[in-house]
Amino acid sequence: MVNHPCHHHTRTVGPGLALARTTDPDTSHESAAATVREGNAVTIAEGVLSLLRVRPGLTAGEISDVLSALGYDQVWRRCSDLKRKGLIAEGEPRRWYRTNRLQVTLWPVTDEEQGRLL
Repeated sequence: MVNHPCHHHTRTVGPGLALARTTDPDTSHESAAATVREGNAVTIAEGVLSLLRVRPGLTAGEISDVLSALGYDQVWRRCSDLKRKGLIAEGEPRRWYRTNRLQVTLWPVTDEEQGRLL
C-alpha cells in the first residue's frame, strides 16, 4: 500500500460525514478527496434528505430509482451519513423489486424529534 496522507485519519466532509476510513485502500481516499473537492457528498445527502421530506418512507433502493443519476451505493452511503447525524430514521422494511431483498424505509426526523435525540 502506498503511503497516502489520508491513511492516518478519516476523510470527512463536515461533522459526521465520513467518506473514507483509515482502513480503506488508497483508491477510497483518493475518491473521498475528489468528493470533498467537488462537494458531491454534501449535495447528494441534501438531495436524499429533500426527497425524503417530500416522499417519506422510501428505501435507499427506491431513492436511487428516483434520483436515477445516482447509483445505489452513493445513495445508501449518504443515507448512513444522515442516520448517523440523526436527520433520518429507519422504519419498517419492505422488499426492493430490483433485488427482492428487504430494505428499511427511511423517514426524515422532525426538528422536535432531533431535539429529543440530542
